[in-house]
Amino acid sequence: MKKEKYHFPDHMNVPPECDRSIFIPAYGTDGKQYYYLVDFKSKTIICWDIDTEEMKNYLINKIQKDDIAGVPWNKNFENYLQTILLGHSAQYDNGKLYVSSNYGTFILCLSIVDDSWSLIGEDIEGDPVKVYSATNDIYNNNLYFTRWEMEEGFRHIENRNLPVRLEIGRYSLEADSFEIIDTIDGPDDVHYTSITPDGKNLIIIEMAQDPVHRFPKQGEETNDDYLLKTLENGLCDSQFIVYNLEKKQYHVHHLKDGPAHIEYDLSAPGICYVSMHNLCTNNTDNCCFGTARIEKIRIDSEVASLGFYTDDDFIRIPSHKPFDYDGQKLLAVSVYPNQLHIIDADEMKLYKKVYLSKTKQGVDFSRGPYIYPRIDKTPYSIEYQRGSSYIYLCSIWNIILFNFVGESKYSSLIYNVNNKPLIAMGHAISFVMER
Repeated sequence: MKKEKYHFPDHMNVPPECDRSIFIPAYGTDGKQYYYLVDFKSKTIICWDIDTEEMKNYLINKIQKDDIAGVPWNKNFENYLQTILLGHSAQYDNGKLYVSSNYGTFILCLSIVDDSWSLIGEDIEGDPVKVYSATNDIYNNNLYFTRWEMEEGFRHIENRNLPVRLEIGRYSLEADSFEIIDTIDGPDDVHYTSITPDGKNLIIIEMAQDPVHRFPKQGEETNDDYLLKTLENGLCDSQFIVYNLEKKQYHVHHLKDGPAHIEYDLSAPGICYVSMHNLCTNNTDNCCFGTARIEKIRIDSEVASLGFYTDDDFIRIPSHKPFDYDGQKLLAVSVYPNQLHIIDADEMKLYKKVYLSKTKQGVDFSRGPYIYPRIDKTPYSIEYQRGSSYIYLCSIWNIILFNFVGESKYSSLIYNVNNKPLIAMGHAISFVMER
């Protein structure tokens, strides 16, 4: 691992109330993982890079040894490996960052204090190989996760009705030990494993990325009518599992349109906001299957929808964040292409729509699912500064400090100071660092 440290440029203005640290996981064309810690209080940028070649070679040998022909999400082998090694999400706890990959075989622990790092995962190089949820959660010194056997996940490709043995567990941050709480029949595309703020329930969200009418396989001839049928039939339903940790009981709710991320109401117990991306992957491309939405859900003995927000131009929503401002409950949502929607969370209605650039690019479904550009300027992550009107808009290029009330950019920081060959980023998180 290498570490580099930089200071903000002299001309970079930061309001005194902006004291958050932003952590951004990224992946380079050189196959390395890059992790950026941008501290707005001290005005410093730290970049760690970690070479993943050893883990990549292990996975190649393992999969070839087991003679596994297909890989998930209609990808080819190379793109699949690149995907699972990309840091997708992170949690911060007591000076350490815990990074989950895109269905990787480990969780990375990175210490801010001494720059040490380690891989968390029972039998990382054991047999069978186990895959972790793309997002996991920390509560009370325990990291809660779901995981399943990689080989079972591959078999699931051929038969979606064949469940995997989904392990629900926790890893003690203090004792460095694993505990498997339960094993249930479940899905293998668990995108988010989250614990409710009261610590009582785990929310396990499958992000089904298979269309009902399959994409053509590589090399298979097709036409617009075939792809239009794929679009019209939409995505397979996803499971939304509420698991009661005390009773070790669970119930399953089914959601349409590719649910992915969950955020909890800041003051109302049991209420959360779930994003439905309507997104799926076709080999190397991310494809749009229609407008997205934010669903407001009450989690209790049953799952109940309390309403939703969508719009004609509410396309893909890589990040949404609840916050309070001037006595109102609001949700900030990044929307393709390069928009910001502010939603009234009580009414689930539009509060404000902001176009972050003058260019308005439409989404064309005339030939089937819309293929997103590999990289666009839509902020991939949104973070907020409590008690202010400032929002951090994070992309693979920069972090924009945006005043959503005045609809104006306060300042912009290019955090990739040394021009690392970044090709993709995971979801940023923000926290106040201990001083």
